[in-house]
Formats: sequence, structure tokens, C-alpha cells
Amino acid sequence: VERSVYGKIFRPLKIKSRVDVQQFVTQMAQSDSSLLCSLTDGLHLHTIEASSEELLNKVCESLSREGFLVK
Repeated sequence: VERSVYGKIFRPLKIKSRVDVQQFVTQMAQSDSSLLCSLTDGLHLHTIEASSEELLNKVCESLSREGFLVK
């Protein structure tokens, strides 16, 4: 996230599996934290890494299908 006052803010989420995603969603639901999109008008960037290009392509296809990628 890049903010005018703070500059770039970077925090690795270290989400590596569907279980990690579910734990993240559960933690967010149980906290009083705001989603990042509420601070960025819905647009922010994530770095995605994968063990192979094939897996990275599958991830990108899924994210695109769900409407999460900006072209």
C-alpha cells in the first residue's frame, strides 16, 4: 500500500494454503480491524509467489475469474 504521508507500507501475509486463507478470514471476522480495501478505495497490490510458473498461472487465472486482477 502506498500512502501519501507514510509512503509504501509492506507487510507479508505468508498465506500459503486454503487453510491459511480460512484462518486469515476467521481472524478478520473476529477482530475489529478494517479491511485494507477500505483504506485504499478498493485498489491495492499484493505480491504472489509460487513454486512454479504453472502454479502461478493457475493462481492468476483464478484471481482473474473472481475479478481480483486489474489489467
